[in-house]
Amino acid sequence: MIQLKSSFQRYADVFAELDLPVALNTAQPIFAKQLLPTAAAHLFSKTKKNICIAPFAKHQEKMYPVEKTKGVLKELSAQNNLQLFLLGGGKKEVLVLNEWEKEFSGIINLAGKFSFGEELAIISHMDMMISMDSANMHLASLFGVPVVSVWGATHPFAGFYGWGQPIDNAVQIDLNCRPCSVFGNKPCYRGDHACMEQLPGEKIIEKVTRINT
Repeated sequence: MIQLKSSFQRYADVFAELDLPVALNTAQPIFAKQLLPTAAAHLFSKTKKNICIAPFAKHQEKMYPVEKTKGVLKELSAQNNLQLFLLGGGKKEVLVLNEWEKEFSGIINLAGKFSFGEELAIISHMDMMISMDSANMHLASLFGVPVVSVWGATHPFAGFYGWGQPIDNAVQIDLNCRPCSVFGNKPCYRGDHACMEQLPGEKIIEKVTRINT
């Protein structure tokens, strides 16, 4: 496994060839925290870690199985020092997250309640994001929010990891079939989605606990 150039570095290289050098400093966030929408300000806990969970991705091969995700939610919601939020988009995802909000006490579903701009402001104030290899990983990263990202069919070494995220924040298991595609848009050729099905939820919980301490 060889780490490829990040997409950020690829763009920087193009600009450098045009005599427009760009200095990449991944230790600094791209954007500062934004002003919270009034309707969201009261949702944040002042005594707990505010963590947003974005369980969906564009392609199925990049998503952690629903029942395993619910297991992680159950464990995290039982921790008294965490305030959990759910985030997604589209009618189907909103319906699923609404059901999870009812099922697990103390979890707040943000999906379908705010505009995209408002969601960005909310993300910027989170203490942590838990996401797949998805847009939410990148959006949170741009604000310097630590992201525990879950990887299945794709791999951080392909160059599409979140801005400034330590590689140790990625949750994944080693399989000789990973990555089976760069973007996760090809069906699992094994047919068993082993990269996600065999990934224990405890690995995600352990990563969240480590970053929080």
